[in-house]
Amino acid sequence: MIKHIFWSICVAVVFWFSLPVFSQSYTDTVRKNPYVSSKYKAIQAQLAKKATSKNQYIAPRAQQKRGDIPTYDSASKHSVQNSRMYKDFKKPTIQPMHIFSLLPKLVYLQFRHIDASNNHPDRLGMSDTFFSRLTPVAYSDGKDTLAGASRKNPREISNIVFAQQGLVPNRNWFSSFLWQWGQFIDHDLTHTHTHTPAEYAHISIPYGDRWFDPYNTWNIVMPFSRSAYAYLQGKREQINTITTFLDGSMVYGSSDKEAARLRQRNGLWKMKIWYAENGESILPDSGREFIAWDTRSSEQPGLTAMHTLFVREHNYWADRIKKAYPKLSGNEIYALARDIVTAEIQSITYREYLPLILWKRAISAYAGYNSSLKPTIYNEFSTAAFRFWHTQLTPELLRIDSKWIESSEWHLSLARSFFDISHVKKYGVDSVVRWLHHNLAQKVDTKVIDSVRNMLFGAPGAWWFDLVALNIQRWRDHGLASYNVTRKCLWLQPKYAFDEITSDRSVADSLEKAYKDTTDIDLWVGWLAEKPYKWWVVWETFHTIIKKQFELLRDADAFWYEHRYPDIFVDFIHRQTLREIVLRNTSITDRELGKNLFYVQR
Repeated sequence: MIKHIFWSICVAVVFWFSLPVFSQSYTDTVRKNPYVSSKYKAIQAQLAKKATSKNQYIAPRAQQKRGDIPTYDSASKHSVQNSRMYKDFKKPTIQPMHIFSLLPKLVYLQFRHIDASNNHPDRLGMSDTFFSRLTPVAYSDGKDTLAGASRKNPREISNIVFAQQGLVPNRNWFSSFLWQWGQFIDHDLTHTHTHTPAEYAHISIPYGDRWFDPYNTWNIVMPFSRSAYAYLQGKREQINTITTFLDGSMVYGSSDKEAARLRQRNGLWKMKIWYAENGESILPDSGREFIAWDTRSSEQPGLTAMHTLFVREHNYWADRIKKAYPKLSGNEIYALARDIVTAEIQSITYREYLPLILWKRAISAYAGYNSSLKPTIYNEFSTAAFRFWHTQLTPELLRIDSKWIESSEWHLSLARSFFDISHVKKYGVDSVVRWLHHNLAQKVDTKVIDSVRNMLFGAPGAWWFDLVALNIQRWRDHGLASYNVTRKCLWLQPKYAFDEITSDRSVADSLEKAYKDTTDIDLWVGWLAEKPYKWWVVWETFHTIIKKQFELLRDADAFWYEHRYPDIFVDFIHRQTLREIVLRNTSITDRELGKNLFYVQR
C-alpha cells in the first residue's frame, strides 16, 4: 500500500512540473520576432512558468505555425492534454467571462493600425494605394482614354438589357440581408474619390428617353466625373482611399483623424451615438447626414441600420470590458473592442455570407498567414464583380413591428429614401433590421429595379442617375478589359456566340441588340447574363474573381483573427453570428428571428 502511495506522489510531481517544459523553445521563437513588445515577452515567460489561475492560464504554442506574429494560443494537443486545464478546453459551451480572462493578455499583442500601415512589411494594403489588375489595361489610347469607344452609350445599353417589369425574387429564399451585407463590406474594402480638378465624362441621354428626356430636348446628359488617379508606368491607375483589408474601416475609418472624430470624448473607449425620437440609439448626425467615416452611411436606411448595429456592438463590448477590467485605459478598451468587432465582421463574411454567394466550400480552408502575398484590391472586383448585388435590390422598405406585421405608419420607397435621414431619426433602425430579414431579395440577373436604374438619388426631375449606366461608364473609366478578354485572363473559355453566354433567348437577343459581337461586351453586362450554375448566386466569371479576391484578403492579412487568436477565442468569435449581434443590440427578440438571418424566415 505504501509503495502505491509513493509512486502516485511521484507521478503527480512529474505531471505538475511537466507544464513548462516546452517554454524555452517558445520563448526563443518570441524573442526573435520583431513584432512583439517587451511586455508581451515578459507575460509569456511568466505564464510558461506557472498558471496563476484556472481562468487565466493559456499554454503557449511550442512553435508558431500560423505566421510571423506570435499569439496566445491553446497550445499543441500534447501540452493541453497534459495540463490540469484540459477539461476546461473541452467544454462545448464557451462562456464570455471565461474568454474575458484572456483580454488583459491580448492588450500586449500589437493591434492593427487604423490605416493598416503595420500589416505588411512593405506597407502594402494601406489607404490611398493603387488598385491592381487581373487583366491588361484597355484604355482606347492605351494610356488613359475611356475604354469601349466603339460601344453603345451606357444609358442605351441599360435601356436595352436591364429594364425590369415587375419583381423577380430569388429561388433560394435569401433575405435582403444578403445584398445589404454585400454593400456593407464593400464599403470596408473599396472607395474611390473623383479626381481633383474634376475630369468629366458625362453620359449622353438618348433622344426621347422616357425618364431622362421626356420632352425630346436632345441636350440632356447624366453627370459623371472620372475617378481619382495617378500615372503608374505611363498609364492611368485608380486609387483606393481606404484600407485593403477587411478590418472594419466602414465603422472606424481608415485614418487616425477619422477614428478620433467617431469616438466619444469622455473616456475614448466608446463610439459616439445619438437617440431617435422613439428612444433607440442611432448614429449622431450633422443635420443633413449621419456622422460616420463617410457620407455613404446615410445613403439608404438599410445601410444606416448596419452602421448603427455595429457601432452599438462596439459599445456593447467596450462596456463589458470596462466593467470587467476597470484599470485598463480608454485606448486599450477601445482597441480590444475594435479587435473583437473586426473579427466578428470577418467571421460573418467568411462563415455565413460567402458560402451563400459562392456556395459551400468554394473558399479554401485557412492555411495560415502568408507573408509572401501582396494584399491588394483588384480593379475588376471593385468596379464590376462585387457590384452584383445591385440587381438584388427591392423597391420598397417596409416597417415591420415585433409581431411581423407590416405597419402603415412608415413605408418608404427606396427611390425617396436616398440620403434622407429623417425617417431613421424618427423611427430608429430596429424596424429596418426586421425588414431586411423579412424581405425576399431579388434574383441576380440582368434586370434592375427602376428605383436605382431610373431614380437613383431622387425622383425624376430632381437629382437623378442610372446605376447601371454609371457602372458601365465606371468600368470604361478605369480602362478595364471586355468580358471575353477577362475570361481568357482567368483561364475560362471565351464565349463566341450570344447564346453561349445565356440560354435565355430574350437575354441573348438583348445582348445582340446592344453589342455588335461577344468580343465587345462590357464585363458587368456579360457576367450578369451568364447561365446559372447549380445553386450559385453568382456565375462562373464573377465567382472566379470574388473567390480569388476574398482568399487573398484573408491569407495576406497578418492580423486575421484565426491567425492572431488562440483557438478557444476563435471558437468564441465563431459563435458571434449576425443573429447574435442583432439580438443583443436591438429590441428584436429570439422568437422573431430565423436561425440564419440571410434567409427569409418562413
